[in-house]
Amino acid sequence: MTNYIFLENYSSKIGRLGLSKNVFKFIGIKSIKDFRDVLSKDDKNSIHISFRNNVVIYKINLAVKKGTNLHSVKESLTNTINNNLLLVSDQFPVQTNIRLSEKENR
Repeated sequence: MTNYIFLENYSSKIGRLGLSKNVFKFIGIKSIKDFRDVLSKDDKNSIHISFRNNVVIYKINLAVKKGTNLHSVKESLTNTINNNLLLVSDQFPVQTNIRLSEKENR
């Protein structure tokens, strides 16, 4: 199982630059914290990262407040993750699979 993904077209005399799964998980967690309708913001187990064919795959399971527009949250979260990844590197191929469930806000 791969724990690092290496940047394409980045090499130097020192070596290649790779980022670990933990970096991508951190970016995902920070991205989720921006959403007020998400109920499980601090649950690190709700985000799973994997690499396949040099693509970063996010699998995210979240609970949101009942009555929230699920499509809007998925689209906004995907865009936020992609924008935050651009801060780290020029480009990473990313696939996001987001599963949302509605819960009563307690």
